[in-house]
Amino acid sequence: MFDVGTDHGPRQFEMRWRGDRAQNYGREGKVLFDIFENRYIIRDVHKLLPEDQELFTRFIYW
Repeated sequence: MFDVGTDHGPRQFEMRWRGDRAQNYGREGKVLFDIFENRYIIRDVHKLLPEDQELFTRFIYW
């Protein structure tokens, strides 16, 4: 379960534990697919706050 801030305000979503649920997006980004096939784009993982980067890479490492 993810609690995120988006362009449309705060959201919660759930992802399946599968490698195809996170894909590369540009040079440093990721696109995440939730259980309903909604897409959440992180344009640059390195621009996340350090604690958010750590959480992200702990669970989304591909």
